[in-house]
Amino acid sequence: MATAEDAVAAAVAAPARVWTCKEILFAEENKPTTLKLLKYMTLMVLAPLSTFFIARDWAFAGLQDSARNTCSSLCAVFMVNLVISAYVYEAFVSEKATGEEQGAPRPAAAANANVGKTD
Repeated sequence: MATAEDAVAAAVAAPARVWTCKEILFAEENKPTTLKLLKYMTLMVLAPLSTFFIARDWAFAGLQDSARNTCSSLCAVFMVNLVISAYVYEAFVSEKATGEEQGAPRPAAAANANVGKTD
């Protein structure tokens, strides 16, 4: 009968595979996560910059330079917070949805649940 010690010994004896970033990001099971990361990374760059310049050149055009830049910067900071909030919300919603749809524990949780158990 296999024990937890035997499983640990087998795992230690097996050579560890070295993964590259490309292999991890473009693995079939990681593609939705990679696309989500790229989407929010693009939003994080473009949304605050465009908000700053649109606010500075159009919304606050009548103010002095220092006040105009300050108000535009506050708008850009607000946009950063919106992007981060949207990312966190989507991460929670997708995590909840995938967990309910699959109905199975995550691999790491399943592996940790068996550590230390003896049959």
